[in-house]
Amino acid sequence: MNYSNILAALLTYIEQAFSAAEKQLPYHNMEHTKAVVDAAEILWQHYNLNEEDRFIVHSAALFHDVGITHGEIKNHELRSAQMAEEWLNEHQFPAETIEKIKNCILATRVTSKPQNLNEQIICDADLWNLGTDTFTENQKKVRQELALMEGRDIEKAAWRSQIIEMLQSHQYFTDYAKNNLETKKEENLNQLLEKQEKKLNKEAEAPLFKNKKGKEIDPNIPTRGIETMFKVTIHNHLELSSMADSKANIMISVNSIIVSVVLSVLVRRLEEYPNMIIPTLILLTVNVMTIVFAILAVRPKILKGTITEEDFKNKRANLLFFGNFNGMSLDVYTKRMKEMMREKDYLYENMINNIYFMGIVLIKKYRWLRIAYNIFMYGFILAILSFGVAAFIG
Repeated sequence: MNYSNILAALLTYIEQAFSAAEKQLPYHNMEHTKAVVDAAEILWQHYNLNEEDRFIVHSAALFHDVGITHGEIKNHELRSAQMAEEWLNEHQFPAETIEKIKNCILATRVTSKPQNLNEQIICDADLWNLGTDTFTENQKKVRQELALMEGRDIEKAAWRSQIIEMLQSHQYFTDYAKNNLETKKEENLNQLLEKQEKKLNKEAEAPLFKNKKGKEIDPNIPTRGIETMFKVTIHNHLELSSMADSKANIMISVNSIIVSVVLSVLVRRLEEYPNMIIPTLILLTVNVMTIVFAILAVRPKILKGTITEEDFKNKRANLLFFGNFNGMSLDVYTKRMKEMMREKDYLYENMINNIYFMGIVLIKKYRWLRIAYNIFMYGFILAILSFGVAAFIG
């Protein structure tokens, strides 16, 4: 098979695919693709791959990011593998070779782990720049690309934290990449950590300043601490809600069993033991009332889900509670959510409102649940005593 002619045709196909979306792709473009091919070539020459494996790695390097031209940034590798399969099938490649190329492409996903040398080579080639001097410039391009494709600004501090986390968790797979790129990658990581530390120290030393409304706010309040507080509080609310539902289900189950036993066994004997009629009625009343209040504790309530334009203007709309937005269309909801995400105060206010209303729902749940438990506890004692008195009198 003449691999040179095929690779030339493939290169033309990839260049045409990227040319249409070049302006939207500051990083994942033809320049990056060629850089990955060059890095892969260094590795396949070092490991002396045979002609077929070189073709597999070379093809995967050309294809690995082409799916992003369809606007699929998060799972573009899947689309890239699909496009590779379609093109290779048109050129009548064996199914086995196509599968190997697809596996190399899919191995470049962040969550994937390469299973063989070919896949290790393409993974290391894809992130070759992490251990080079081009790293800083490339990360700026990636941030710019995400902002363009997602239609939102990405704060430098947040982006730096993501890249630091990525570098700390990343590992090269081939020995060549480990020996030649790891040291520079550590230098790049340390530079980011130094920048992050300087920023944190600067914020810690900064005096109080005013926000847009003229109110003084303290920059020493840690944003991450606030977010952790929200996460923990919401998690606790959800746990308490789950506990309330479990307790209500226990009450419903226990009392349903008692009612079924009473109706199937005891009621038949009341003609023989008329003195047990009143205790039986008391017990059944207690069970039914307990079930009713337990159901009230878990019964869902669906709101109309209407938010007025005035609410949006005054920033009073709570977009995080499903009962408020279920009447909105997806397009409107997406637009309003993006507006909220651009304003930290508005976002935090929504999160506070969400926690508050979750608490209101919890209060109602536990109020009904407490009534159900009290009815069951005191009513059951009363029923047992009445059975005892009836038995003694009878």
